[in-house]
Amino acid sequence: MKELSKRERKILADVEKYGVSTIGVFDPDGTDPHFQYSIGFTHSYRQPECIILGLNLDLMHSMINALGQQLKDGLALTDGAEIDGLLGGDFLCIAKPVAHQYIIADYFNSALWHNRYRGGFDDDFKPMQIIWPGAVEGRYPWQSEEVAALQPLLCDVAYN
Repeated sequence: MKELSKRERKILADVEKYGVSTIGVFDPDGTDPHFQYSIGFTHSYRQPECIILGLNLDLMHSMINALGQQLKDGLALTDGAEIDGLLGGDFLCIAKPVAHQYIIADYFNSALWHNRYRGGFDDDFKPMQIIWPGAVEGRYPWQSEEVAALQPLLCDVAYN
């Protein structure tokens, strides 16, 4: 077995200590939205890994950490689950399953590695997208072209 990289060792340590590790990805050219995904929700809480697209990396990081606490407290991530407390105000986020064609290394590289490392198979990896509403009118991507432009949907069918 090959020796673990520094990044892989950090992921394992974070998952053991905090229940989750996160990876933030940004496009330096600014053409693609930033995104952040979890690593460890499956191992720590028996819940799907999650991805958030289109917000500031620090905000998405804090949203994943807050979601991890909710999972620890018993929240179940199911299709269409409404999640409070990830954003300020009365904004609810919605969990939707990521479509098969988007479960790729471009979006989930380290989470896929972690799943395999823990003995899982890629076919067992079923992440969720955490979809946020726009701050002005509280509209979701399927209700607003502006929000859709910031937050591409990785799910098969728009929730409405």
